[in-house]
Amino acid sequence: MSADVYFECDLIGMTVENERGEEVGVLETILEIPDNHVFVVRKGTEEVLIPAAKSFVTSVDLARRRMMVRGIDDLVEDRHAV
Repeated sequence: MSADVYFECDLIGMTVENERGEEVGVLETILEIPDNHVFVVRKGTEEVLIPAAKSFVTSVDLARRRMMVRGIDDLVEDRHAV
């Protein structure tokens, strides 16, 4: 298996952080949509959907149970607009 391919079960429960090291939340589940997968990340009662794509996910550390993401500021801001 490629170094940048992971089992979904290994990702569920990971802490997700942005490029500034701020916690976005915990990866709760993975939605399967026709063109891609989407990570459902929850922090308290708030939820953000992050595309499971290399352009958003910069690193995954299985040992530390951490995922780093970038370019999600607009996605996080949008969850406050509803």
